[in-house]
Amino acid sequence: MLSFEGIPYRERVGFCPNLLPKPVIAGTIPATVVHRNEDETYAWLDEHGRYHVKFNFDLNDSWKKGYSSLLVRLAKPYAGDTYGFHFPLHAHTEV
Repeated sequence: MLSFEGIPYRERVGFCPNLLPKPVIAGTIPATVVHRNEDETYAWLDEHGRYHVKFNFDLNDSWKKGYSSLLVRLAKPYAGDTYGFHFPLHAHTEV
């Protein structure tokens, strides 16, 4: 048997739950750079220099090869739109 208690809908009185603060993760999260093709030395990156990574807490192995996460930017101490440098990461690099 299923039972529940509801709040009646009225135009003048609407229910709006309290907004919760956005979760914040302090520090860094370790991950491993993944790639699509095992024959390549370097990991695949898009035109903006972003990589796909597999986070250490992600135990799901059903992802399509090379797509374990959304695209993630590589943080460098000296990098910008018009200055800096970027050396591509090798596949399986821990970041």
